[in-house]
Amino acid sequence: MSVHTDIQTLYLTVYNRPADWKGLLYWTEQLEAKGLEAVNQAFIQVPEFDELYAGQGPEQQVNTLYQHLLGRDAEAGGRDYWAAKLDEGISLAEVARFIADAAEGEDATAFEARLDNAQDRTYGEIIDTLYVGYYGRAADKEGKAYWLDAIKSAEGDLGPIIEAFGNSDEYVEQYGGMDTESQLDALYNKLFSREPDPEGASYWAEQLDSGALTLSSLAFTLAQAAAADDKKALESNIKAANSPELEPTPEPEPTPEPEPTPEPEPTPEPEPTPEPEPTPEPEPTPEPEPTPEPEPTPEPEPTPEPEPTPEPEPTPEPEPTPEPEPTPEPEPTPEPEPTPEPEPTPEPEPTPEPEPTPEPEPTPEPEPTPEPEPTHLRLELPLGDGWMSGSNSIDFDLVFQSAAMLDDVSLQGGGTLSISASSSSLGGVTTASYSISAANGAANGTLDLDFAVSDENADSLTVEIQGLTVNGESLGNTSYVVEGNSLVEEVALEDDHGDSSADATAIELGTSVDGIIEIVSDKDVFAVELEEGQRYLFQMTPEDLDTANISLSDSMGFFVDSSYDQDLAQFSYVAESSGTYYLEASGLGDDDAGDYSVMVEEVALEDDHGDSSADATAIELGTSVDGTIEIVSDKDVFAVELEEGQRYLFQMTPEDLDTANISLSDSMGFFVDSSYDQDLAQFSYVAESSGTYYLEASGLGDDDAGDYSVMVEEVALEDDHGDSSADATAIELGTSVDGTIEIVSDKDVFAVELEEGQRYLFQMTPEDLDTANISLSDSMGFFVDSSYDQDLAQFSYVAESSGTYYLEASGLGDDDAGDYSVMVEEVALEDDHGDSSADATAIELGASVDGTIEIVSDKDVFAVELEEGQRYLFQMTPEDLDTADISLSDSMGFFVDSSYDQDLAQFSYVAESSGTYYLEASELGDDGTGDYSVMVEEVALEDDHGDSSADATAIELGASVDGTIEIVSDKDVFAVELEEGQRYLFQMTPEDLDTADISLSDSMGFFVDSSYDQDLAQFSYVAESSGTYYLEASELGDDDTGDYSVLVEEVGITTGDDGVIA
Repeated sequence: MSVHTDIQTLYLTVYNRPADWKGLLYWTEQLEAKGLEAVNQAFIQVPEFDELYAGQGPEQQVNTLYQHLLGRDAEAGGRDYWAAKLDEGISLAEVARFIADAAEGEDATAFEARLDNAQDRTYGEIIDTLYVGYYGRAADKEGKAYWLDAIKSAEGDLGPIIEAFGNSDEYVEQYGGMDTESQLDALYNKLFSREPDPEGASYWAEQLDSGALTLSSLAFTLAQAAAADDKKALESNIKAANSPELEPTPEPEPTPEPEPTPEPEPTPEPEPTPEPEPTPEPEPTPEPEPTPEPEPTPEPEPTPEPEPTPEPEPTPEPEPTPEPEPTPEPEPTPEPEPTPEPEPTPEPEPTPEPEPTPEPEPTPEPEPTPEPEPTHLRLELPLGDGWMSGSNSIDFDLVFQSAAMLDDVSLQGGGTLSISASSSSLGGVTTASYSISAANGAANGTLDLDFAVSDENADSLTVEIQGLTVNGESLGNTSYVVEGNSLVEEVALEDDHGDSSADATAIELGTSVDGIIEIVSDKDVFAVELEEGQRYLFQMTPEDLDTANISLSDSMGFFVDSSYDQDLAQFSYVAESSGTYYLEASGLGDDDAGDYSVMVEEVALEDDHGDSSADATAIELGTSVDGTIEIVSDKDVFAVELEEGQRYLFQMTPEDLDTANISLSDSMGFFVDSSYDQDLAQFSYVAESSGTYYLEASGLGDDDAGDYSVMVEEVALEDDHGDSSADATAIELGTSVDGTIEIVSDKDVFAVELEEGQRYLFQMTPEDLDTANISLSDSMGFFVDSSYDQDLAQFSYVAESSGTYYLEASGLGDDDAGDYSVMVEEVALEDDHGDSSADATAIELGASVDGTIEIVSDKDVFAVELEEGQRYLFQMTPEDLDTADISLSDSMGFFVDSSYDQDLAQFSYVAESSGTYYLEASELGDDGTGDYSVMVEEVALEDDHGDSSADATAIELGASVDGTIEIVSDKDVFAVELEEGQRYLFQMTPEDLDTADISLSDSMGFFVDSSYDQDLAQFSYVAESSGTYYLEASELGDDDTGDYSVLVEEVGITTGDDGVIA
């Protein structure tokens, strides 16, 4: 996996979007310099992370990762295992990486397709930038495709690509004969639409003259270093170059400019080329990128003074906004469609026909004998003032089972009706067309419809009102189920609003639109036109819907913002580009149905402080500044000048704002630190470089508005221990060292020498510090382990190599201060079982093996031989261990399943291949010690239903099927034929099973939907293609057994001649 792939994977799994091109290059540099663990840690310390995961527990966070990565919910075992790992201190980014690495089969296929799509989009941005920067024009189609392949062939190594552009005839002809000053003038105008300021011109000229930078790499380096207004100008120029109007760039013929690509040297010799290139552009390009701050004097042009901070921001997160523009279609899930079509053979239409068992037909004669009672349906016409006391017209079709016929129509409250009707029957379904003229009717617009039931055994009747039109106004279609003389249940119907952007309902700004979530899992999508730079307010009001849930996506389908609330779900958004946006409305959790209304309106407000660094309010050190969050999702940005090496305290005090939320970014827009609190949000920071920093203030969760104040001030303090490895305090093994967290966000770093193969115990004891928090990194800065606790934070570690390691001590959450002590000591112990697969203990099937977790963080690994197709039961029983935690991996080290429990941790597994598997036993949380026993044994059982699509049980629509979860981790799979465009209801009822858990996949194995509940797990789904779908039934958590039943049935109607299907 290439470095670019690593970074792109993090963007997709953690943020659910492709990387912007500058972010990709920045994090690539960080990863190469500091390692994946450091980048993992930094990725979760940014506002975008908080916005996506705020308020989610570990299980929800893991499930969100699965949805981002694989497009499906996490299976219970995986969810619980990774949630436990999050509780232990592993970062969400690390968990995301593990899940990505372990993806197999359809999961791997789905992720790879998404990853390819994301890479195409990000690399496409780079190519667009290169064309505008080097040629001043848009990329022609052939040229873009060529360079996209070239970048992929070079595994993301841009050196040869940049050299090829910089040495192309087109570029050399434009700039080769110019002096340095003229070159800079031309490039600045082409890229940023302005002249270079003196400082910037001087800096870049020096870079060129010294040989640190070449003409061939100059344009790309300038683009990469662009910040603030220059960044916006560059994005605007790229957008303008690629707009349709400018397509008369028939220069695409110069797409033979891939002739300059005759240096398909990139392809023929991708590896060799990188070596030569390091000299022309030995990554001087990355250095300037973080450096452009010095220039702030002439304008925010940050181009100069790069040297100071070659890689200042270890934790920053570049999530620039360029993501909406790129063209790559968001990974549409079209994969499934290809194969479903092949089986249109199961024309399930015949199923409705069978019921017309012509036996009832002969009985219509006896029907006149009024032994069955008439069935009565009252139809409310939602007309309001549209219903007149004069003449009215009502037209509609009734579709109902042939066991009944319309007996009488009357207008509630009196009136005169003139009725004309015609009817036809097909396949046991009757369609009757009615045209009614009503005069002198009551104002409530209510019709009574009476039906005579000809079948004495029919105790219910499904009726559909189709094409209802009153006084020329269409009221759509509705289905009813009636029993006796009362309306029992209103069932699904023609959906009032489409479920996707393809059939979204267009809405006008400022107009409230009503909608209905007709059935569990229904969602309604609305299309709205927005203009770049305008702020809009999005609202959803639940009527009898329990919780309103709205989500906005841009024209490419990328997530923008969302909100849910039981009273009013709302957020505001300043459109980043003009075009069509899609607002999705649903109930929360897909288990809610009812009425609601949505509205989108423009917001005209005088914002007291700007929303971005471009229009930030400058503040003075030590001066309190008042502000107001005028509307939900508003944010105010402040600019402040900081000096390298000085510590500053940042504070935000909410007045009538519910929760203060502040976040600091550096001059390049990279995240530095953040804090939120209902009383005082605050953190401190030692500036890594001098320049302008940006403090963003908002309410937490984007649903809060009100007044606040912010202040930034210098902090003068003598720190007892340094904040970084550069000024770390050396400590001796076995010696306790005291320390003080003097101010919020302070951290103390200690250096300790460790020897390869030796186990060490790391401890931090809080004195008057609220919570002790320690973290260990190796000599390269890579994360090793961590722990936090209010009494004693501790973990043990076997050094993988000899050298200097760094132990960081702090308060938890950066909002705690006080005294503490730390100690590192050698641990001499005979480990009963090895810690890795390399020294795992071999165990026999059916034999119980005893073990001991001798010290915190210890783990014991066992090797066991399994045979393909055989089910095995894995168990771990804690003796005096607090909580048993077991995890199984295959011979390649990929995660298989896990379980933890205070009494008996267990799961079962059917081996997918023969070979050696590894069972890891530990204490949950890695903070306890004690004895335990493990056992692996074969399981021989007659499974009532197969575990996979290959041996799934076929079920008929409308027929309830019983099943049994015979053993922990058992699952039963059912195959059902669905028709494109039809909505279906999926239900699982637990009998003596604790919690029912169902999940639906399509014919390709891609996840569709799921639900779990202790009483009735259910969801509905409109089939996107005809074919076989697979319903998996299990117990939630995979730790229970028992009986259940499942049912799949059509909901409401099918369109066409088949009429109603109850």
